[in-house]
Parts: sequence; structure tokens; C-alpha cells
Amino acid sequence: GSGGYETYFYLDGSANGEHPLTRFPDHSQLAFGDGPDTYIDHNGTEFRIDSYTGHMQFKQQANDKDIQFYCDDGSGGTKAYLDLDGDGGVMNAYVELRFGDGIKTKYGASQDLLIYHDGTNSYIDNITGDLIIKNQADNTRVRFQCDNGSGGVSTYFDMQGSMADGTKVFTQFYD
Repeated sequence: GSGGYETYFYLDGSANGEHPLTRFPDHSQLAFGDGPDTYIDHNGTEFRIDSYTGHMQFKQQANDKDIQFYCDDGSGGTKAYLDLDGDGGVMNAYVELRFGDGIKTKYGASQDLLIYHDGTNSYIDNITGDLIIKNQADNTRVRFQCDNGSGGVSTYFDMQGSMADGTKVFTQFYD
């Protein structure tokens, strides 16, 4: 653009053995679409993909394969954070998910079960139907625990279905 020569991209067949390497210098942009509508760039510090029209879709077309997201593990390596499991039809998270205050996780087609924390209190908010809390593990209990007023936690309600004679036991504790 200034009358001189500039390297806009560099194709180096020797840099990567038998696999050619195309290199674009920092601050180069690849643009796609007539607008152009989508850009890919690296500014020397960050890599970005910017789309200015329509939905951005990532599709895995290979049968029973995943889309995997890896990131720094905090110790100089990388680890899996999330994958979309094409074989199992599920999303797998390998690190904890954190939601800010007031951010609700919503379940159901009508978003009628919500779980959230508002900065002060925590909620399980059911909008329709029964709310069922179920423990299906054999010979176990459902325990409701809360602060005991002395810096610890105590069980206040205990439901036990593990009696040998099939008896179901509900125990209420008082301090």
C-alpha cells in the first residue's frame, strides 16, 4: 500500500517437513463473506474469531466423534475442560462450573425448574408439577442438615429405608 514490498503471507514447504506451513504475520486478518462478515486474526497476543452476521455454528460431521475443549491447567500443561460427546450424546464437564450471583440454571422445555443463588440465599424453584427428591442407592439415607448454632452442622431430618424388615423410618432430631 505504500509503494514498497510487504509480506502478506508466507508459504514455507520446508518448515514443517512434508506438510507445508502457511504463515500470516501478527495483525493479519482473514476475512470471509461478501461483507466481509467474519474475521479471523491474531494480534500478537490474542487469537480471535469475529462474526458479524447470522449464527456461528460448529459442526462435527464425523460419526461418533466429539468436539473437545482444552485449556491451560494452571501447571504449564493443558487439560480437557468440556467435550460434546458425539457417541454418548451428552456434554461432559471435567472442571467445576461457576455461576455468578443471580445466574439461574434452567431445566425443562418451559424452563420450569430453576436453581440459583442471589448473593444471599440459595433456591431450588419448581414452577410446575411435583418436586421429587429421590435417593435410589441401596441401604442409604436422605439427611437434611443445617447449622447447629455452635459452628458445626447437625442432621435435623433423617429418612431411612434400609431396615431389614422393610420398615421406613423418618427421624426428627432436636438439639
